[in-house]
Amino acid sequence: MSSPSLKQEFIESIKFAFPIVLTQFGFLGFSIIDLYMVSRIDLIAIGGLGSANSLFWPIFTALMGVIFAIDALAAQRYGADDKHSLHKLLIQGLWLAIILSITALVVFFSVYNYLDIIIDNAKLLHYAKPYYFIVILSAPFLLAFTVLQRYWQARGVSKAILFIVVLANILNFCANEILIFGRFGLPQMGITGAAISTTVSRFFMLAAAMWLTYKNFDRDKPLEIGIDTKILKQMFVLGIPIGLMLLFEVSVFAIATQFTTRISAQATSVHHIGIVLISIFYTIPMGISSAAAYRVGYFVGKNELSYAKKIGYIAILSCAGIMAIISISLYTNATFILGLFTSDPQIIKMGIPILWWITIALTFDGVQCTVAGCLRGGSRTQISSFTTFICHYAVGLPLAYYLCFHYAKNLEGLWMGLASGLIAIAIVLFSYWLFLSADKLKKCEE
Repeated sequence: MSSPSLKQEFIESIKFAFPIVLTQFGFLGFSIIDLYMVSRIDLIAIGGLGSANSLFWPIFTALMGVIFAIDALAAQRYGADDKHSLHKLLIQGLWLAIILSITALVVFFSVYNYLDIIIDNAKLLHYAKPYYFIVILSAPFLLAFTVLQRYWQARGVSKAILFIVVLANILNFCANEILIFGRFGLPQMGITGAAISTTVSRFFMLAAAMWLTYKNFDRDKPLEIGIDTKILKQMFVLGIPIGLMLLFEVSVFAIATQFTTRISAQATSVHHIGIVLISIFYTIPMGISSAAAYRVGYFVGKNELSYAKKIGYIAILSCAGIMAIISISLYTNATFILGLFTSDPQIIKMGIPILWWITIALTFDGVQCTVAGCLRGGSRTQISSFTTFICHYAVGLPLAYYLCFHYAKNLEGLWMGLASGLIAIAIVLFSYWLFLSADKLKKCEE
């Protein structure tokens, strides 16, 4: 069977990526809903929510990144016409989620014990501490759900997962309204109610995905539920660099959030709005990156390496174009966009110059994310984590600190530095893909 034309491949990749983008957006829906609801308490609550999330997402995202190894493992098996082993990936993926969940809870509760030291602003701590304590309990639910999502995504069943995520967000919105503000005779729980709503909704998401899996799992084949160290080793070898890459990227924004607490509570609130905005639109390159990892991995599995390389270019250029258009639209409607999050004129005024740097960062962030997905499909994940670490922590973060605290640029200087780190990563990774020989793409070791 011949490879599809590049036009057909572009259409196929967009069709594959679209529901994944919406699902990734659905994951963020919890944070967006919480932000909207908490903003109705007061502005300081937004900063407290941001501080709590900045200590949750870097750790969680790193662990979730290890699970992303399933993308390449599944795609390459499909490409090699080895579909019968896919169910083994699901079982071992769930074992992986259990291992990662234990790790997550140990780390999260250790962080919680030092929260009074980490967050040195008493007003922010008042809101951050109860939210953090409850929301960290949702980590095992999200990790297990991510395994099921990647499994069904590899089987081309992404719409059902999207439907589950949408339902979970509706549940979270309704529960937030009831618990935060004390509807139907219940006591007002404030930000604690937001944390409970989010945790319960994430549990619902996992329960629904488990039901979907139970109803559709292939029972004609024997179910091997024991640990397969060979497959787990493959997941760790391929997934740990992915997790580290995501940890390095998310952590740099979390560190920046802690920097903002030294400026003012208002600056932290503006910064958190910026984080939410960049996270919302980052779902697009995340979806395209996942599609690229799958499509590149599929043709690597078929041993059509030159075509796999071409697929990478299609994904990278498509993502760059889409993100550039979005960035222009964002900045030309800056006041309206910020007004969706707050009506405070001071916050909007502070946010407009930050939005300029966010729009610059978005395009380059899209490029580096998509290149990383292409490399993941070709089992070359180490270069992404190494580049991300060097560019963020040797370029972006030092520059952000200097511009923020020594060059008197404050929050704007902080985002100038963060954007510089993302630009550097995009240039390095795209150059690596450009000069990478197609025969260097490889299957995961058996």
